Amino acid sequence: MDISKILSINLRSKLHIQINYEVKNIMKKRLAGLILISLSFLIITSCSKEKVSANDIKNYTNTIGFAAENDISAFDAAVIKSLMHSAKEYNFKLIVENTHKNQPSNIETLISKKVRCIILAPEKMSGYNIIFAAAKEANIPVIVIDSKIDSIPGKEYDVLITANNYREGTDAARWLYKNTTGDLNVVEITGNPKAKITEERSKGFNDFMDQHNNLKVYRVIVGDYSKDEAYKQMKNLLIEVKKGNIKVNAVFAQSDPMALGAIQAIKEAGLKPGKDIIVIGIDGNKEAKEAIIDGELSATITSSPNYGPRVFKNIRSIIVGKKLKPIQYTEGKVYDKYNVMNLKPTY
Repeated sequence: MDISKILSINLRSKLHIQINYEVKNIMKKRLAGLILISLSFLIITSCSKEKVSANDIKNYTNTIGFAAENDISAFDAAVIKSLMHSAKEYNFKLIVENTHKNQPSNIETLISKKVRCIILAPEKMSGYNIIFAAAKEANIPVIVIDSKIDSIPGKEYDVLITANNYREGTDAARWLYKNTTGDLNVVEITGNPKAKITEERSKGFNDFMDQHNNLKVYRVIVGDYSKDEAYKQMKNLLIEVKKGNIKVNAVFAQSDPMALGAIQAIKEAGLKPGKDIIVIGIDGNKEAKEAIIDGELSATITSSPNYGPRVFKNIRSIIVGKKLKPIQYTEGKVYDKYNVMNLKPTY
């Protein structure tokens, strides 16, 4: 064969091999690029599921529903104010629903409005499970605040955020034990008998009292968390004990408004609150602080309505899929004449 033809064949063969090699290299590079892009997308997606900043929350449905109690007290108004403030900080819109006479109906209205989350401040201990199931079916988380109910947090609803009501009752009884001498006849003024908060504060108070023979609950009266009702009930009781020549030494009221109502009745009976009859409340509001400074209220245990920051921190965690503690307590503190100037009331 002609040498020129041999050279031509070899050249074409080498060129063909080189072209195939280059094509294979290009295909490998493109495939590697595609794999790298896919992995990057998976990493970004995975990270976005793990963490969403507070600023990014505005990208979600931003309406939160609050099923409030029907009768709004000063404490309840402070709760709403705290929730409103935190909602704004977290780029949410808060709507308050208490137009119906029963709270399940209010929750049903919020479900129909397709809110992102429902907050409930319960006014009774039971009767919520059916509506909680409806919220779960609609994929709407429920956060209960301020008071325990018979439903199970983490099961029937998502999270309970509340004060340690049992401990508050115990703290009140312990203050009496440490700051008094001799035998005491104590009047206990309870709140709403249907509320879990009432039951727990009473149990904490009485469990401690039962351990000390010099402390005795002489009478339990219902003030329903109302200053006026507590005043009326205490006034009637003082008339009764005066006729029977019975000595009342102290009053434990499950809220500061009821404690202040009792103080008014004591003063009208010609007695000196803080001296003739010791009075203890729970809440730590502005009027309570003033009454301690004036020497009429002996002590108060703080139970803050400032639920907003804790609630919306939990809502953010729900959105990013973080596992939550089903029961979360806020802790109160005892204030009396020795440390009252450190008390910073929220309402």
